[in-house]
Amino acid sequence: MEKDGRGNVKAVKPYTTSVDGVFAAGDARRGQSLIVWAINEGRQCARMVDRYLAGKLNGGASTDNCPRTMARRATKTRTQVRGPSAARRAGD
Repeated sequence: MEKDGRGNVKAVKPYTTSVDGVFAAGDARRGQSLIVWAINEGRQCARMVDRYLAGKLNGGASTDNCPRTMARRATKTRTQVRGPSAARRAGD
């Protein structure tokens, strides 16, 4: 696995490494940082891993039409349905 000049795992694309199927996030990719950055990167990296695995399970096909992606698109949050002012009043 390639490393950058600081000794961290080098990300080729967001969160992917030079080894197929191996991902890096948080301190491994950025170096020592705030915990909130590591949590955020972990969540984003998990999305990338999910897309990667969905593509593998679909024979390498795009994940745009997989049931999970379509369900996410169809689900609207309270803010999207009622608007931001209604969500603020409701405490969201």
